[in-house]
Amino acid sequence: MINLNILLLKSRNPYTQYIIALCLVWLTLFIIFFSFIINYEVNAVEEKFQNIHETIYRHIADSIKIYEVSIESFAGVLTTEQSNDYKNARRLARQLRRHYPDIYMFEVAKRISHGERDELERSMQNSGYSDFMVHTFGYDSDRKSHLSPVKDIYYPIVFIEPELRESMAVLGLDLSDSSSILKDALERSFDKQTHVASRPFKLIENNQGYILYRELRAVEVEPRLELIPRQNLYALLVVDASKLIPDWAYDKKGLSFSLHYPGVGMAQDGNLINYSGNTENINSWPLSLLAELTKTSELKSQSQPFKLTTEYTIHWSDFDFAAIIIYIIIATAAFTIAFLISMVWYRKKVQNTKQHETNYRLANYDALTELPNKIHAKELFYQMVSLLKQNKKKLALLYIDLNKFKQVNDKYGHKVGDILLQHASKRLNSVLRDSDTLARLHGDEFIIFINDIETLSNAEAVVGNIKAAFEHPFNLTGIPITIGISIGISIFPDDGVSFGALLDASDKNMYEDKKQGMHSVVQIFSR
Repeated sequence: MINLNILLLKSRNPYTQYIIALCLVWLTLFIIFFSFIINYEVNAVEEKFQNIHETIYRHIADSIKIYEVSIESFAGVLTTEQSNDYKNARRLARQLRRHYPDIYMFEVAKRISHGERDELERSMQNSGYSDFMVHTFGYDSDRKSHLSPVKDIYYPIVFIEPELRESMAVLGLDLSDSSSILKDALERSFDKQTHVASRPFKLIENNQGYILYRELRAVEVEPRLELIPRQNLYALLVVDASKLIPDWAYDKKGLSFSLHYPGVGMAQDGNLINYSGNTENINSWPLSLLAELTKTSELKSQSQPFKLTTEYTIHWSDFDFAAIIIYIIIATAAFTIAFLISMVWYRKKVQNTKQHETNYRLANYDALTELPNKIHAKELFYQMVSLLKQNKKKLALLYIDLNKFKQVNDKYGHKVGDILLQHASKRLNSVLRDSDTLARLHGDEFIIFINDIETLSNAEAVVGNIKAAFEHPFNLTGIPITIGISIGISIFPDDGVSFGALLDASDKNMYEDKKQGMHSVVQIFSR
């Protein structure tokens, strides 16, 4: 991976750095915008998932309500039956199943004593159920039918609707001795005067389901005249749990769901449905990392307080790619236009900055030696003075003139003279401190600011170093040239507090040094 910091450091050209920075900004904005689009699409999928969950929840809630109303209606008809053929109950059961085909089966269980068992079996066999026997079924063991053992009380099923061939074995099934699940629900129905749901179990047909129990109470046929005792009957409504979920939910790719019976008042919990979902040919990476869609809701029913949990795996087909492509095209176009506009703006800004820098250097620096000129030297002087007033130090201004420079120009030409000035400025700088400042006034004259001195002797030491440096000849285009130097010193604030006053004082002292230098180059004049 490219180290962007190194890339920017190596790109000394400000324009290149700006291009790199602008590209990084463009890329960052594009990633942010693309993330926003993906997040928007994920939120849309989440909203659809919420709607799916709510639709399934309402379907289950409506089904539960239908089951509750149906078993109450069925139980109500049973209480008015005058005979044991249950014609009215069968008629109602068929009507209800015709309107609500999701109802799996209606059943009636009858409480009988051991002495009534043989009579019930003969009566049912004479009614056309030749194989009717009170028996048990190994729901919790081998899932086979067995003759019911001898005991005091039985609760066999004596009615089913519809009478399907594969369901006929249910007739005669003793609810109290076939399964702990059925027995538990039967016992709970004794205590409550409303419908009660059993824990989940596998039906004889091997489907997962549960049973709604409703104990029948005595009913008054005619007000204050007659009570028909029906406490020995129980209305049952068998529910195929898979029907609680709408069919389309099983076909929805990436959708998983479970319907759980929390087991309120029961010995153990149970799963009615646990569907892992259709995940074939689903490419969800890396979308599955963005959000894990899951929701749980509890059904508000006293008899069937189920808990619905739905989960959804987001996959690429959930997204509106046409809209995403349009968004990306618009974003790319907008970013590109902004990029081009900013490039034009930056170029103009760079040109203006360069022009400003050029104008500034022309106004403040000498073109030949690249030293500060007289105007800029004056600005620097007052900046130094403002600092000197705070620390109560002094400043020396050295006025320097190259002796017999005109003779060099006349003998070797102005080109050599210019080269000599450049070399002289470099030699002057070589003996100065970083805090000192060298500037060119004009021609062969220079000034030096010696900063932070305490006495004149500090400046004289610098002058001595400069004089010593100019004792060595300059080698210009193979021509050794030795040139003298005259220096005058003025001290701030002793010789003046303005730039002009110090310049005049040091200029005067420089001429005194020049006169003396005709006889000795070592003698230094100062005020």
